[in-house]
Amino acid sequence: MRLKMKDILALLLIITFTVGSARVYASSNTTEQKLNEKAKKAFESVIQNRNKLYKQLDLGKCKSYQMIDLNKDGVVELLLSTSNASKEEDTAGYKSYLFSLYNGKVKYIDTLQCSQSGIRYNNKKGTLYASVGGTGGYTNTIYQLVNNSLKRVTVLEEKKQYDESGATASAKTVFYRDNKKITSAVYTKVVNTYYSNNYINYILITNKISSNVVNYRKECFEIEKRTKNLWKNSDTTLDMKKTADKEYSLWDQELNKIYSAVRNNMSASEKDQIKTVQLKWIKEKESKAKIASNKYKGGTMESVAYSMELGKLTKDRVYDLVNIYFGQ
Repeated sequence: MRLKMKDILALLLIITFTVGSARVYASSNTTEQKLNEKAKKAFESVIQNRNKLYKQLDLGKCKSYQMIDLNKDGVVELLLSTSNASKEEDTAGYKSYLFSLYNGKVKYIDTLQCSQSGIRYNNKKGTLYASVGGTGGYTNTIYQLVNNSLKRVTVLEEKKQYDESGATASAKTVFYRDNKKITSAVYTKVVNTYYSNNYINYILITNKISSNVVNYRKECFEIEKRTKNLWKNSDTTLDMKKTADKEYSLWDQELNKIYSAVRNNMSASEKDQIKTVQLKWIKEKESKAKIASNKYKGGTMESVAYSMELGKLTKDRVYDLVNIYFGQ
């Protein structure tokens, strides 16, 4: 069967568009990855030198931290906490200091107070939920990071009102939203909108494992070097799919190695804790990869985007474990 010239031109146009889209996608991801790695490195410096930095905040009291992408721009933020554990039942009564990378420098954003339960993160809305209070009532503040500023989305309060006897049994609960009285039904509806069971799982700063045997950073560098060369020779969609799969496989193997090394140096309770975190990360990884590939749903780039996102997220997880447990 002979193709007409217009059919050939149409085919060439499709191929050019597909390859071009892939390169734009890859370029965007590369820039995002570089910024993310720069942020992590800068935050590691803040963690290690916290006694010398931001003295007005007294960061020397901070015992744990977490890096999480709060505003979903592909670059993590840092939460430094005075909490001494990552278990949610141990996070009551602590402060968390929020930092971001702004114009290439670490910027202190705000302080979050939590005295009732752990700070919760709503991934769908990108909001933080922090409670403060006790027997007299609670104040629940919902935050969102917008343009490197922590915006208070809304403040919900439930206060106890006592009669003349002052008896607890006769006390009534009154509900407020942004200092305006509301009904119990409205209060519950707003709480359910922002509430999440996902706590910020803080990591103990002292929980680092020394390693004089394996230079994981060197191994990571070799993987990056190898995959970079593979991408240079990936001009067709088929080539890109093979390279993306290979890149994901290499980072996945490295992740399994480092994860095993980390667990081998942990107590039974710590092993259970990191296993829970890891299983949660795996689910999020699959979900994010699916979202990334849906941008090209039905096209030849769908499977490429899926594998590329898996590789990117796995690489990020590798560096996270190296930074957290093996230090600089």
